Amino acid sequence: MAEVDRAVPTARDDAEETKDYVSFLLAQQQPRPPITWKNWWTEVYWGQGIALTIFMPICTFVAMRYTPLCTNTTIWTIVYTILSGIGECLTLSSSERRSEC
Repeated sequence: MAEVDRAVPTARDDAEETKDYVSFLLAQQQPRPPITWKNWWTEVYWGQGIALTIFMPICTFVAMRYTPLCTNTTIWTIVYTILSGIGECLTLSSSERRSEC
């Protein structure tokens, strides 16, 4: 039987020896290779990128065409945009705050 390295906790003694579960999981995984100009395209989540850059704008323009612009829609758009920006700024820690917040 192969010898087990005791420096890395195993799944059975997870609750006994490890206090931080994230550190435990990271110790179990192989490190990822660094991102370079030669391999950046393998690290991109292409499905998500296409959905955000192509399908979302198409859906927005289609919805704009069929949604009448009335007072309630305009007010909701402005309020939602402001609250989304405030929520984004509040979730950042003080060291990560951007100047536009």
